[in-house]
Amino acid sequence: MATKNKIKITFDPIIFLFFTLLTVCVFLLQKFVPNLGINNIFTSPTSIKGDFPFSLKDPLSWCRIFLYVFGTKKIYMWIFLAVMKFLLPEIEANFGTGLTALMIFLSVLFSGVLFACFGSTSFAGCEPVIFLLLVLDIMTSIKKKTLNLPSVFAMIFIFVFFFAAMGNIKESIIPFFICFAGGLCGSLVSFITVKKTSSKKKTTKESKKKDSEAQTVVYFDNEADSPRFKNKNNSSSEDETVVGTLTF
Repeated sequence: MATKNKIKITFDPIIFLFFTLLTVCVFLLQKFVPNLGINNIFTSPTSIKGDFPFSLKDPLSWCRIFLYVFGTKKIYMWIFLAVMKFLLPEIEANFGTGLTALMIFLSVLFSGVLFACFGSTSFAGCEPVIFLLLVLDIMTSIKKKTLNLPSVFAMIFIFVFFFAAMGNIKESIIPFFICFAGGLCGSLVSFITVKKTSSKKKTTKESKKKDSEAQTVVYFDNEADSPRFKNKNNSSSEDETVVGTLTF
């Protein structure tokens, strides 16, 4: 009986799957149901003089600090998602899913706080995450004593494209550096974890070396040559005392 070939469904990387689904849903709602006003939720907060001034008493302002990364007002969102698909699997394989999600969360949070403090216009997009992945990919390639040229070219491309899409350099310079600062902030976690893991590896190697040295057994062809036997004979000869002599 012929067996049917079954298609195996995978979810790796799970972070990219979650991020893409939510971003595409937000994009479709913005495109086809504009009356919902979803743009006001998935945009970053701004300073007091901006479009969406941040308020400590407003719950929506706190949501904007995290949710702006899923919104977009630009058609080149698909380019950023393609760059993320290119970089995220290797980063997640090197650092793990939990640590990668933590670094993304910190980069988004730090950029959102900076937008609330210094942003004059609202911002929406996943640029902080892209900068984070590019920095991590370049760092890991340098540690392996190699230079990943696609990541370098992607970084240059985003630099150029960011300013070209914004049009006005004065308006784009602050969001650009805020997104780049968020990516750098998230990547700092990797330095801490790498130092801890390297120190743990050193301690485990030293302990294994000590255990192997302690468990080393030396075999002798003749038991008389062993230190145990020699020490026994020496101790027995040294412990002997002469009480006296008998003459006949």
